[in-house]
Amino acid sequence: MYSGWVCLWGGMPDVICTTGMSAEDILQHVYASSIQVLEDCMTITDLEMIDTVVNKMLSAHSIHFIGTGFSGLSAQYACTKFFRIGLPCIFEPDTTIRRMRISLTQKDDLVFAISSSGRSKEIVECARIAKKCGASVVSLSDFTFSALSKVSDWNLYTTPRNMNIFMNIDMPLTIGQLMVLDTIYVFCCRKLEKRATERYHLTQIATDEEKL
Repeated sequence: MYSGWVCLWGGMPDVICTTGMSAEDILQHVYASSIQVLEDCMTITDLEMIDTVVNKMLSAHSIHFIGTGFSGLSAQYACTKFFRIGLPCIFEPDTTIRRMRISLTQKDDLVFAISSSGRSKEIVECARIAKKCGASVVSLSDFTFSALSKVSDWNLYTTPRNMNIFMNIDMPLTIGQLMVLDTIYVFCCRKLEKRATERYHLTQIATDEEKL
């Protein structure tokens, strides 16, 4: 028995945080764990896959970002970033309306599915519906083998984890998700060049008007 609590970070119980730890110790552990996630994510990032996904996004009629829980926050974050540079993005938090939207997707549409475990029933089912409609599916998850990766056309990963080993651990590595999304965003800006700058500037003017 531990006298404190186990911090599951990176899929393994590697940090024991007890009442005897100082605030500085806890801060260092959290920062070190976050840095490790980012380093792992960068190590396995496939730049060719990123470039392929970027091209698909730039040519898509619509891009549906979907996710639940913490991954839902990442999906909303992505939608907010990409629509500011002119991409036709959609994020629907309501599960029923989300399914209806996905059921209306077509060949030129893209569904960007985010699920830390790759096992979220709702997200996997939406991906399957999209495929039946003829839409393309991009997945972003922590695991290289999952139900979501099997149904997706292109797969992006945050950590080199195997689902057979970490079947029962629910550890959404949001930091890794945001890193991949930000990388894709910068790639899109590079390809859109002046168009991205102009559209972002327009949204910046709109938000500046709300500030005191």
